[in-house]
Amino acid sequence: MLTYHGPSMKLRTPVGLALAASIALAGCTSDGADDPPVDAGGTGPSGEPVLLEPASITLPAGPTAVLGGPTADALAIEASQTFFGQSPVVVLVAGGDDPTGAAAIAVELGVPLLPTPSAAPASDGTASPSAPTPPATGSPAPSAPADDGSATTDELTRLEASVVVAVGAGATTFAEALPDGITVVTAPDGAAAVGDLPADALPEITAAETPAPFAALTLTGTETAAASATVQAAGGVVHELAAPDPRTDSAVIAALAAEKPAFVAGLGAEFGTPEQLAYRVGVAQTGVELPGGGQVLYPYRRHIALYGNPTTSALGSLGEQSLPEAITRAQDLAAEYQALIEETAVPTFELIASVASSVPSSGGDYSTEMTPEVIRPYVDAAREAGVYVVLDLQPGRLDFLTQAKVFEEFLREPHVGLALDPEWRLRPGEVHLEQVGSVSAEEVNSVVTWLADLTRDNNLPQKVLVLHQFRTDMVSDRTQVDTSRDELAVLVHVDGFGPPGSKLATWNAIRADPPPNVWWGWKNFIDEDSPTFTPDETMQLEPVPHFVSYQ
Repeated sequence: MLTYHGPSMKLRTPVGLALAASIALAGCTSDGADDPPVDAGGTGPSGEPVLLEPASITLPAGPTAVLGGPTADALAIEASQTFFGQSPVVVLVAGGDDPTGAAAIAVELGVPLLPTPSAAPASDGTASPSAPTPPATGSPAPSAPADDGSATTDELTRLEASVVVAVGAGATTFAEALPDGITVVTAPDGAAAVGDLPADALPEITAAETPAPFAALTLTGTETAAASATVQAAGGVVHELAAPDPRTDSAVIAALAAEKPAFVAGLGAEFGTPEQLAYRVGVAQTGVELPGGGQVLYPYRRHIALYGNPTTSALGSLGEQSLPEAITRAQDLAAEYQALIEETAVPTFELIASVASSVPSSGGDYSTEMTPEVIRPYVDAAREAGVYVVLDLQPGRLDFLTQAKVFEEFLREPHVGLALDPEWRLRPGEVHLEQVGSVSAEEVNSVVTWLADLTRDNNLPQKVLVLHQFRTDMVSDRTQVDTSRDELAVLVHVDGFGPPGSKLATWNAIRADPPPNVWWGWKNFIDEDSPTFTPDETMQLEPVPHFVSYQ
């Protein structure tokens, strides 16, 4: 064991470098009997400085990985195991100490940052009881650190570390108990850069090559500084998020779209499975965002919608004006809500794409589907104006999935979602205006699966799937509706009309016993409500609806 106290070796190229042990350090000799000695000045017989070979930087085979270490120390060691095959120089910092300075040194050197126990020297000057027991050579590195620091010593062995930079008293105490053959460089108090270390404290090093561009995601408020430093030391870029989903952050979306990293790691179990993270990263890398920003709908926005059909004013507010005027009206309506809320108010069209009819259609389905020539101008104009579009289905005797597939070309658009209106879903022998329609959870789930798969297969931002209801029996077995798909936000839209007391009674009845993880919508009927709720009154509902439509 060597502890460095004076200049002996030169640091020539420190920034962004990784290290690997290949020759003996000052004061040590190699195993070869004929090897030339290395003098105390850190130079060989020719007078050249001692040189260490580059470290090996590794990336996992898959496009993503989730490092799920249960503690900050475990996560730091897991990061080292993930991104470094070996590194003869390692920076150490005691758990509980501020890792900022140690992290800066590790990143500048291009080496892992590992944790040590928070130990101080014992009163008699001997090593603290928490100092590590030297591991057997070649012992495997566990996935999480033990309280006695054995996981760190195992990782030092795996990395073939021959120099450690100890930052802080706890790390120094730990380092001084390491086996002979490891040089300890003690960082002075306040050290935050390689230049703050004792002059010529480190051997000369050469740069390692990062195999491919890669990134890591970390969650705000979690203790990932050491793991993040190791990622950066290996050449990766670290992005911080408020939520464990890169689709939620416009800045991260833009960065991932520009960087196109070959590999992305989530630092923390909160990022889910590697498969889930891979999908989310794939969407983020498209750079395509929803109206209002980001690629996840709720709770980041509230949709304020004009409901109706473009061909007639009889079915709602959307058809009461020209397309340019509808864009302006939706934007003005959203602006009224924006003054009341913190989230983004997104102007929206809920466009009835198939209209229920009282007589059989040409296919006998009691439903007339709008042609692409009717729908396309609204979808295109909405895209240009930052307006979201929801295609509403009134399928008559046709099942929802069959009719949804008719509009697939539009549902492939990032800013287009889908609404199912069970009032107009007839069983055999039923007709509109004589019976109120209904749908089973099984049929709804067939749409969930198809729409979610379409979204995933095309790396699209999250889509809304709206379920309209004003009676509890309109969706049978509603608690069985699948709300688990990450690609969709399932929203129950309460459609009752009349005086405020009746509307609130419907609201409370429909909200009873819902499926898990649903969002809520509310409809204001301009003519049928008496009076129509104002935007302020609408936003007083509990819970506050994330989708408000005007018919």
